[in-house]
Amino acid sequence: MKKLFLISILFLFFAQFSFAQEDKGGFSVDVGGDVVSRYLWRGLQFGESMPALQPYIEFGAGPIVFGFFGSTGLSGRDSFQEFDFYVGANFMDDMVSVLINDYYFPDYSNNYFDYHGATTGHLFELNLSFNGTENIPFTFLAGMNFFGADALKIDDDPNSVHFNNDIRIKYSTYIEFGYHKSFGNVEFAPFLGFNLTDAKDPNPNTGYVGETGYYSNDRGLIHAGFKVSKDIEITDKFTLPIYGQVSTNYQSRQVFWVLGVSF
Repeated sequence: MKKLFLISILFLFFAQFSFAQEDKGGFSVDVGGDVVSRYLWRGLQFGESMPALQPYIEFGAGPIVFGFFGSTGLSGRDSFQEFDFYVGANFMDDMVSVLINDYYFPDYSNNYFDYHGATTGHLFELNLSFNGTENIPFTFLAGMNFFGADALKIDDDPNSVHFNNDIRIKYSTYIEFGYHKSFGNVEFAPFLGFNLTDAKDPNPNTGYVGETGYYSNDRGLIHAGFKVSKDIEITDKFTLPIYGQVSTNYQSRQVFWVLGVSF
């Protein structure tokens, strides 16, 4: 009950300040966020099953966008933290987006300015998405890690001087297909997400220690579910966007329920 009360207070506070403004020159600024019952991303749960506050600030200039996203667990001491920066561009009336995401996790490194590949807490991803239109209600996303705290490729050649040592990152890749349809003022959006990067198993015959994948150790379906969202009218000038999501991490055999409020 105390956590629910805290979430409600945080939402009402930030809702007073959420805004999006654009000047005559096409430069825009936006700020807002979400409060979620748990932090779930591509079938992976961060911060156990605790609520999280996830604010963002975004700047735009024509097709170019850049901004910051954060996530702070509301569980108190030792809660999960994330601080991201992204830059990219939108094309074809925002139908296609290309982004470079810099995910930073203080739990992995307390030095934000450490960009050494072996010790950094940053993870860089190239992200391409098709966002769909009214007439084309399908979406597609592809994200590939290309630097930093990705899973590591471990040399499995017992005759190599690098045997059982990491030789590079695995360039872990995730793709997701989605669909969206409106039922009155309710938006229904099912999705299927796939991990395209597997991990090698240990080999007791050679002493090979094996690898660990970023999303999972096996290629294939990893995240499947649906999201339902709607705007609840509070007053003539204020609506409350909420959403619920039910999904499964197919490979870990877990199921998740997420409730989110946007501001």
